[in-house]
Amino acid sequence: MLSFVHGGNIYDREIDLDLSVSLNPLGMPEGLRDALISSVSKADRYPEPQSRSLSKMAGEIFNIPPQCIIFGGGASELIMALSKGLSAKKALLPVPCFTGYIYALKNGCEDCEIVFYRLKEENGFLLDCGIIDVIEKERPGIIFLTNPNNPNGAVIESSLLSDIISVCEKTKTELVMDECFLPFTGRDDSESYLKRLSGKRYVTVLRSFTKTFSIPGVRIGYIAASCEETADKVRRNLPEWNISTFAWEAARYCLKNLSYETKANPLIEKERRFLAESLKILGFKVYPSHCNFLLFKETSGKEHE
Repeated sequence: MLSFVHGGNIYDREIDLDLSVSLNPLGMPEGLRDALISSVSKADRYPEPQSRSLSKMAGEIFNIPPQCIIFGGGASELIMALSKGLSAKKALLPVPCFTGYIYALKNGCEDCEIVFYRLKEENGFLLDCGIIDVIEKERPGIIFLTNPNNPNGAVIESSLLSDIISVCEKTKTELVMDECFLPFTGRDDSESYLKRLSGKRYVTVLRSFTKTFSIPGVRIGYIAASCEETADKVRRNLPEWNISTFAWEAARYCLKNLSYETKANPLIEKERRFLAESLKILGFKVYPSHCNFLLFKETSGKEHE
């Protein structure tokens, strides 16, 4: 019998197979491995405070003011800093979603009310226009949206996302767009808001190199805020040396080699189709995904090993 675990926690139990971390199937690039090894020679000095040169580098790539870009120890640290910095009294989460948002809101926002918008199983757990009415009614201080959504892997429809952004500007709701898996969908260029933040006021994009460069142990990610005020609120909730020398070197390599994030897409698409069809043959219901993971459900009433 195989044993399974969620979240990559393989340290306090015996694990046969860990399917809980959806990494780039091509693994860590050799150049990145070399960069990490060479960074050992710099471990005897403090890293750069607030990683200013990384923000400048990313700003030039994405055409975003560097003061609006913040690097952190993976998406998790930044989600917590966002929750603390924005201090929303009410948050809205479509569910099912990444449970890290709930953890950060409960532990980072004092007395924050979390409103859940339940996605419909009969609709494949796709985000729908019903969320517009909920935003207008509840007027939350913050919303976390994952694009593609975790755990079903579906990309949010572009027109719906535009409508959500419009209503968030009206209600002054900070919309955090988690795009950590978007490069795996083949729609990064058309769907990402990284290069479309100009003119926006209440949008923050969250990205991470954890999955796309297969380095979950390094912990490096970044946010791009549409305004400096939001970025400042987040920055005040991070220590001045939150990025180690090793993570700094990794981020520098990744920014110079962003094409690697999409290199595995043909393989991901091929294997996703194969796995989805195989699961259906075994009697599972598989929900539509654009990403490198699948949500499926037992429907036959039989147990599978």
